Amino acid sequence: MGLTVLPDLVRLRGSVHGTAACRRRRRKRRAAGDRAMATFCRRTGDSLFLARRISGFLRTIAAQRAMAARAVKVHDGLRVLAAMLNMSASVDQVLQWNVFTRERFLAAWVVLFALAGL
Repeated sequence: MGLTVLPDLVRLRGSVHGTAACRRRRRKRRAAGDRAMATFCRRTGDSLFLARRISGFLRTIAAQRAMAARAVKVHDGLRVLAAMLNMSASVDQVLQWNVFTRERFLAAWVVLFALAGL
């Protein structure tokens, strides 16, 4: 029973006016408001302030990491296609099929590296 009441006690220790003052300062200047909120929360014993700030920061990092991972996968896929094109052109030259002419090969390379640049 004591453990279930503890978060409510921690939340209710501070006054309502102190939190509203912190919100007003935050609207004016975000950095000053964050410092004021951290000071207020430290005085009132709200240990979840840093956890909330860190979780928001980690969410933005996770989104950026996912976007970077997609970009790396696309770039690696284009590199594999370029290597495949190079090897098939070599096979074409050895077996004298004349499927990959010089112009087609260069055009395919230009297209692949233009896609990699996007």
